[in-house]
Amino acid sequence: MADFSKIKQTKKSRFGDAPSPEDNDNNLDAPETAPARKPRNKTGRTVPFATKVTAEFDEDFRRIAFFGKMKKVELLEKALEAYKEANDIE
Repeated sequence: MADFSKIKQTKKSRFGDAPSPEDNDNNLDAPETAPARKPRNKTGRTVPFATKVTAEFDEDFRRIAFFGKMKKVELLEKALEAYKEANDIE
């Protein structure tokens, strides 16, 4: 018969012993609930708009929107209005 007393014991789990079934507070019987999601402010905008820009433009645009405490779409709308006014476009 093999002598297993000289074999190195395995390291104990860092999580400790598993809880006994009596310690279970019946959490398996409880319904699952999804984590609460932070609600987003609705803007009423429904048409997607995407384009490719340079990295420098993206950094500047995001910085201006962040420090102006506005959404990127709000900055884009303001830029369009300023362009229209500067070029007498309705």
